[in-house]
Amino acid sequence: MFKKEKSYVQHLFCVLGSAKNLPRTCTSRLTPAMCFFPQYVARQIRTPVFILNAAYDSWQIKNILAPRAADPYGKWQSCQLDIKNCQPNQLKVMQDFRLEFLSAVIGLGRSSSRGMFIDSCYTHCQTETQTSWFWQDSPILNRTTIAKAVGDWVYDRKLFQKIDCPYPCNPTCHHRVFTPQDAPPI
Repeated sequence: MFKKEKSYVQHLFCVLGSAKNLPRTCTSRLTPAMCFFPQYVARQIRTPVFILNAAYDSWQIKNILAPRAADPYGKWQSCQLDIKNCQPNQLKVMQDFRLEFLSAVIGLGRSSSRGMFIDSCYTHCQTETQTSWFWQDSPILNRTTIAKAVGDWVYDRKLFQKIDCPYPCNPTCHHRVFTPQDAPPI
């Protein structure tokens, strides 16, 4: 985890008093600020959870990994708009970011109450548009669409826990970077 993120979260906890709302099973072992991050608190969640995320989350790349403030010369700008424009050194940074994310997910351990669909698409919010769920060209992982994976998991038909191979392996990814005005109507 990045030092800047830690200090920002710690500041929020002091200002908002959020620590009292976190599980004691986490705060008894770690600082409350650390328990805000999913990789530390998710182990204590007893409710079934389905993790649906792109391993190359475009919002995280633009706002956490390479924010404008850290890129004053705009070297990441073209890469942020389309992963196909990334230079080899930028792809390496993104691959390392993916590995850190996957390490956190894998660190949660296997559970029959936890499903996951982690593709190698460069996108954000695959749950809010029908594009990702129901269209004929929806992302596919292990010959399964997001809608099928989640539906099978929700209705206890089949446990789905799949992590995609690294970019650019998945030809079903469209690497869509939606902005609110671009999103198709629901």
